[in-house]
Amino acid sequence: MGVIQNVYCVPKRAGAVPWAALLGGLQQRGCVSGSFWAGSAFEKGGDRRYPRNPEVLSFEHIESRLADLAPAVDVAANLPDAVIHVFAEARTYRREPQLFYPGGAELGLYRFGGGHHLVVGKPDDFSDIARQDPELYESIKPASLDPAWEGTVEELLWLSGKNAPLLEDFIGSPFHVFLESLWPDHLVVEDCVP
Repeated sequence: MGVIQNVYCVPKRAGAVPWAALLGGLQQRGCVSGSFWAGSAFEKGGDRRYPRNPEVLSFEHIESRLADLAPAVDVAANLPDAVIHVFAEARTYRREPQLFYPGGAELGLYRFGGGHHLVVGKPDDFSDIARQDPELYESIKPASLDPAWEGTVEELLWLSGKNAPLLEDFIGSPFHVFLESLWPDHLVVEDCVP
């Protein structure tokens, strides 16, 4: 087992850049590869508080697996809450890729028609342990119970996986530099899940 790292990129203005331009630019630069998966951002009949995680999208039954970007964008355009999933290449989303395992991470590009309340980096609730074993709780309690970031998003790019980058290695990478050219002043936050 390992830690799943997550990097979330939120544009200042949702919908300002067409998905075909964003994903096409990443594809042209070798930042993403493989088939595209397109479908609903949420599982059918599932809990709308939690979008599908890109780490598991390729293993789930998602509506459409497509070899090319254009049909994936068409599928997503017809859904109120959509995701396009593709594999992200590690050498492009790290400033110093030679220091890490070369395997990549999963990328999900999301659109939420009515907005989605996103909570990043919320510590686990250990209140049951606090009652049962206060001494243990003192050794494992988080410094803060506040999330690293929370807010409503309409569009989101999410990198996830055991080989997703740490924030300090992502900022300034070729992937991030390209993203910044399309989404100036975008927000970038991270969390990890054991």
